[in-house]
Amino acid sequence: MHSHWKGPWSVFALVGLAVGGQAAHAQEPAPFWQSSASTEAEQWLPEPMPPGFEVVPTELEGPVFATAAGKTLYIWPRAGLRNGSAGDQRNSGASACDDTIYKETAGLMSPYPPGLLLPDLERRRSCAQLWPAVLAAGDAKPVGKWTLVTRANGERQWAYDGYPVYTSDLDRQRGDVLGGVKYDKGGFRGEYGALRAAIGPQPDIPPEFQVVAVSTGRMLVARKGLLSVYVSDADEPGKSNCSGACLNTWQPVPAP
Repeated sequence: MHSHWKGPWSVFALVGLAVGGQAAHAQEPAPFWQSSASTEAEQWLPEPMPPGFEVVPTELEGPVFATAAGKTLYIWPRAGLRNGSAGDQRNSGASACDDTIYKETAGLMSPYPPGLLLPDLERRRSCAQLWPAVLAAGDAKPVGKWTLVTRANGERQWAYDGYPVYTSDLDRQRGDVLGGVKYDKGGFRGEYGALRAAIGPQPDIPPEFQVVAVSTGRMLVARKGLLSVYVSDADEPGKSNCSGACLNTWQPVPAP
């Protein structure tokens, strides 16, 4: 796994503090990505899970929940679109992803009006075929944030944080997250449809930080301003050696 952030507190690349000073220029700089040979992985906070689920590390989305077969788990948060809404309503106890095969546009995202014939009708698949429901055994019990909903056909489906849980037909092997990005309760910004989102445990970091996906891996940032964070080779364990003029360039990350 190639990642900016290796282990719980070993290497970060966050905006605002720099690896650096003169010492950083005196030697060959280390690569800013994690070697594929490294065994270090992003740490997460443990939480109760139903039997048969696990946490799988991924390259760009960090730790995600997965089935015993390694299939990443997703939710479909309801989103308001231009002419309506789509997705699962939180805590509704029902899934909006069923076996219907739609042949016409719904018109929820103008300028595409409703009633237009969709392509490839003979090969079109239903939502439930593209996003298989993660079904629960008859004796399954809620645990932690994991609850149960009943589908229209009577089958029981796992839900996480109030949203029904699915896998993606796009994912082929353990660690694939091709069906969507990691879920953030802040929602998605910009002009999107009702996107699916991978779910996973919370990262094991202080609340002033968060981890974001960038083009080469995962990066630790300061939550306020989303500024990248750096460490310096000039520092010592438990001691900062940045003072005076150094502070004009490298501002400390304050702790509460």
